[in-house]
Order: sequence, then C-alpha cells, then structure tokens
Amino acid sequence: MKIRNRAATAVAVATVLLLAGCSQALGGEFTKNLSVHLVKEKAAEAGTGVHACTLSYDIVAAAREAGLTGRAGVPGDGPYAWGEIADGPESVLGKTDGAVIDCAYGINSEDVHVFTSGVVKGSAVSVMAPKIQADAGMDVKALSDFVEKADKAAEGEPVVTPGGNVATVQLPVAGGGDIALIVSYGEGKTNMGADRAGKVAKALAGQARR
Repeated sequence: MKIRNRAATAVAVATVLLLAGCSQALGGEFTKNLSVHLVKEKAAEAGTGVHACTLSYDIVAAAREAGLTGRAGVPGDGPYAWGEIADGPESVLGKTDGAVIDCAYGINSEDVHVFTSGVVKGSAVSVMAPKIQADAGMDVKALSDFVEKADKAAEGEPVVTPGGNVATVQLPVAGGGDIALIVSYGEGKTNMGADRAGKVAKALAGQARR
C-alpha cells in the first residue's frame, strides 16, 4: 500500500466555506453501518483521484460540532479523494483483504486527511500504522502502544496521538471485518489541540454511514 504525501490543501480550502454558513450536503439520510465490501468498492471508485469523496463526509458540520470557528471546506481544484486497493496478494491490503479511502479537507490553516480503512482480516488501524507513525513522529514502541489502544477503544470514541495531530475512531461494521476512521492533520502538532482534533474525528465517524 502506498499512502502518498499529498500537497498541502488548506490554503485553498480555507476560503471555501464559513463554518457559520451552509454545510456540505450529505445527500440524504445515512443510517446503515459501512461494510468492508462497500469500503473496497468506494476505494476502487476513487482510484488515483476524483473530485468528490466517494463517502459522504461533512467537514463543515464536523468542525462546527467540535466547537471550531473560522472556515472549512474542500480543495477548490481537486482531485481531493483517492483510493488504495490491494495491488497483489502479498501487499498489506492483499494480506488483509482491505482497502483505504483518503479524502482531503481543510479547517482554517490545517490540512485534514480523512482515511477510511476497512479490512476483512486483522486491524483496520494497523494497516495505517506507517502513516500514523510518520505524521505523529512516534517511535516503534509508542506506535505499538497507540495501535493497541486504538484497537481496543469503544466504537465511536476517538483515540488521539500525544501530539494531537492524528485521531482514530473504530466504526461499527455491517458484516464481518474491521473498519476505522483515521484523521490526520499533517506532520507534527495541530493548532486546534488534541481535544478538538478528537472531537472532529468523532463527529466525522458519526457521519460514516451508507
């Protein structure tokens, strides 16, 4: 799996939507839990880049729910969503029979990447461990402890890295397997703080329905 380091998007994003204004439309009522099959289907649909996230997330509503002010939105000239699927049986996603969807947003000056990771076998958070480690600057022991804590967390409850710039949330799953939301605010620390970073992730996880 090759989760790429994408170009910064927040400068373009920050001018798109005021948090006090209208939210992005979710396109109807989403009440059913995601399935790993759907995550794989939507990841394949996103492929090497599309101009709309193939899952419906409302970053404006999530930022508002977290108590943030300012602006939020999506890149003005995309693509801003990508999909990762198994590129062979021995790849990480091949061994776990999984897929990842990466959707880029921004809140004020923060880049926000929302990863939806789904696997039939193993841990959805573990699949994203290299990206979590790179963005959070964690050593191997700290990463192992974080992944273990994230895997054991109750559904819907965020687990945030010490620097506050990566948050994970376990999602309820329709059928078998494991699905997690991993929200990254870029490398290092986030200006919004760990508490609000976790609240944004929790709000987005609440939207993760089909």
